[in-house]
Amino acid sequence: RGGETYDARRELNGWAAEGFDDRTWRQAQALSSPKGQRVPQRLPPIKINQTLKPVKVSEPRPGVYVFDFGQNFSGWARLSVSGPAGAAIRMKYGERLWEDGTLNQTGINNYTEGRFQTDEYILKGGGTEAWEPRFCYHSFRYVEVTGLPGPPSLDSLLGRVVYSSVEPAGSFVCSNDLLNQIQKACVWTLISNIHSIPQDCPHREKMGWMADGLASSTAAIFNFNMSEFYRKWLDDMRDAQTPGHGGMPSIVPWSGWESAGDPGGKHACPCWGSTCVILPWKLYRQYGDTQFLANNYAMMRDYTDSLEKRSQDHVISFGLGDWLEVGSLSRPSRTPMPLTSTAYLFYDASLVSRAAALLGKPDEENKYQVLATDVQSAFQKNFFQPSLSGYARESQTAQALPLAIGLVPANLREAVFGTLVTNVTVARKNHISSGIVGTPYVLDILTQNGRADLAYAMVSQTDSPGWGDMIRRGNTTISEDWGGVMSLNHPALSCVSAWFYQALAGINSDPDFPGFKRIVISPQVVGDLTFVKGSYQSVYGLIRSEWSRNGSQVELHIEIPANTEADVFLPADASQPVMEGGRPADKVAGVSLVSRRESGFTCRVGSGTYNFTFTLNRVAVK
Repeated sequence: RGGETYDARRELNGWAAEGFDDRTWRQAQALSSPKGQRVPQRLPPIKINQTLKPVKVSEPRPGVYVFDFGQNFSGWARLSVSGPAGAAIRMKYGERLWEDGTLNQTGINNYTEGRFQTDEYILKGGGTEAWEPRFCYHSFRYVEVTGLPGPPSLDSLLGRVVYSSVEPAGSFVCSNDLLNQIQKACVWTLISNIHSIPQDCPHREKMGWMADGLASSTAAIFNFNMSEFYRKWLDDMRDAQTPGHGGMPSIVPWSGWESAGDPGGKHACPCWGSTCVILPWKLYRQYGDTQFLANNYAMMRDYTDSLEKRSQDHVISFGLGDWLEVGSLSRPSRTPMPLTSTAYLFYDASLVSRAAALLGKPDEENKYQVLATDVQSAFQKNFFQPSLSGYARESQTAQALPLAIGLVPANLREAVFGTLVTNVTVARKNHISSGIVGTPYVLDILTQNGRADLAYAMVSQTDSPGWGDMIRRGNTTISEDWGGVMSLNHPALSCVSAWFYQALAGINSDPDFPGFKRIVISPQVVGDLTFVKGSYQSVYGLIRSEWSRNGSQVELHIEIPANTEADVFLPADASQPVMEGGRPADKVAGVSLVSRRESGFTCRVGSGTYNFTFTLNRVAVK
């Protein structure tokens, strides 16, 4: 975090060449070999993946030069300079400027001590010298440079973009330029925060805070091939789990930093620790690889047991809650912390039961299903408020999270969803208010229950709180908090990128056919959007979903890879024909009609390319 100092005057010319006189060097000493099991590194290496040029350079004070790269990113600057030997160049990195144009490190230098994000280079003299650090990386948009022998040019600094070199897997673009800017900011945020582990930020802490990594994981998976990257992080989680206890720290790899909400310091918030249960299941669903479950089942089971042991009548009363949710005028928090912690105990038990079924463990399948049922009863008893038809009056997360994970009894789901809609439309005026735990669930539940229009309204708002407000303030990455007071490069709220793929482009996997063996194409034609183009490189091949709208007329182009099939849901007017390639869709070979209802047209198709045209139904036009 501090940075690097390099004194070029101490270089030994030709030290690595044949014939160099090293007689004055100390002899190498033999040491014992490292302990433990030696294994290959399977995840992509961290490397320079891109080089950026500054967009401008300013001089807010005499001799103080500020380079603006126009983009917040992780990496470092490459310096080119000429001057006398002994001249010291100081480069200070950050993502904000003070009003006078000098560098402002507020919001990213807390939790640090001493020197922070500062590199120093001491010239050896004798011509143009080029240098870049080798043992650190920073996160920044701006570099403040002092000590230069003369005024710089834009070529004096280059920005090196550095991250684990995961391969791109998806693309998204639409007719709303604000959403395109949000998507771009999400991608830059994701790559800024993957350096062998998913990080909470690339400057201040650089730690594997688990809930941050979980919240952004679906967005990361749709944008990049994350299979081996996350496989390695799961290895880290197994290493971090306490033997004989099953507890999991909130930060993995564990740094020894004691975690809030846990008197033991290492067995912290369920909303963070439960990543060790939820992520293996999510990866199994995305990639269709049961090894994600087989390799991690013991960890999943033992962590769930550790939570149950620490509960009181199946209710957990420790944790961090829905971190950084929007405060109300009356108080800063609306989602009760025990509600989110207990909900995650239910979710963990449910997933362990389902994993046990897949792995042929019927006794444990039944055991954890019984536990999930018991936790559900306790949750209803302690948190459901009949007078509200919900769980907490002012909280979006309190309704969306239980709905998303199957915690709400079937006879109450409609009422609880209605409470969520009322909060969004009336209390929040179509704005998001959840934190990093609840936000992914809010967007998903609105979409799954026929109100993608409300999710779209949330995402496209340009005032606070919201992603559009971040863009309006000039962000090029996603900030840690809705107000933009803290870090401007934090991955959790980049979860919205997953919603772009899954809702607007409508690219999903059938839960019963993991790994996209059966694809679900269900585009949401909402708001003022006139086109959406999305693609995803699944384990079976490229999936493409592109639609355009002219008034009530919609055209959908899809590509389905070999050895798969897809269920296609079209929000079509039931009274109007649905066409494919200019012919009635239900008459086309390879297209099997599943249903035609007021809500739309459903068909099943095999691999290939299809072009559907239809009239948008009234239900979809809000």
